Amino acid sequence: MVPKQTYHHGNLHEALVDAAVGILETEGLAKLSLRRIAREAGVSQAAPYSHFKDKSDLLLAVQAQGYVVFADRMRQEAAESEGAAYIAGLGRGYIYFALENPALFELMFSGNPQDNPDATTQLKDPIFSEGYRLLDEGLSQYPIPIFADDGSSRALSWGVVHGLASLLLGQRIIPELFGYETVDEFIHQSMEKFVGLA
Repeated sequence: MVPKQTYHHGNLHEALVDAAVGILETEGLAKLSLRRIAREAGVSQAAPYSHFKDKSDLLLAVQAQGYVVFADRMRQEAAESEGAAYIAGLGRGYIYFALENPALFELMFSGNPQDNPDATTQLKDPIFSEGYRLLDEGLSQYPIPIFADDGSSRALSWGVVHGLASLLLGQRIIPELFGYETVDEFIHQSMEKFVGLA
């Protein structure tokens, strides 16, 4: 889970975003407000407004931080791997991020970003597509044998990994019912089968 910190000095923007992520994961989106993050960070109620004009602006910042942690988790699982094992690692990182940060994952991948007038500009920031870029570059270098190296392979791969993450989160897939002893075993073996390692 993304760590929650209390603000003492230094980067107030980061402290407010950390506070927002903590509230999101422990209490849900409905409890998240600029006033609440101010209290959590230990600053005045007016302080967040010097960084975010409204709640939508705050949520974009929360999503941006989420995408940084998301890409880092993918890199962590794929580290020191190559070939199909690298792609399997990216997939594991994607799924583990979702399971470790369920509310943040839902916020990042649900809703219509166009609801925020500033989203079109802000979502062009590469940080919002870093996870997809890792997958895209990985598949260019190490194509999955059952796919051609083209755009549809990216979409299908993304769909498989995202679908497994979502189904595990929603407890629509319960690994034990499919013959696996643990969630870890299911994730590892599923990714290995998908990329042709098993």
